[in-house]
Amino acid sequence: MVEKINLIRDNREAAIAALNVYLDKIYNLTDDYFENGKLKEGLTPDAKLEKFILELRDDADKFESVRRKLINNDFNLSLEEVNYVG
Repeated sequence: MVEKINLIRDNREAAIAALNVYLDKIYNLTDDYFENGKLKEGLTPDAKLEKFILELRDDADKFESVRRKLINNDFNLSLEEVNYVG
């Protein structure tokens, strides 16, 4: 795991760029369904789609947290966070 963290540290800018691209994709997919951080009212009910969109937004929070760590040069990453960068 130390080797992977060192690889991330050595390629910090590329890792941040990759996280930015992934987060942009999540937000592009979900922005049409959210208003002020909550699901918009009046959407056609679809339980599966709603669950998927909410899960994507939850994932975005996790990726944002890892991105923030890298921006702050905090490489105290868990195995899960290392996998997010991967």
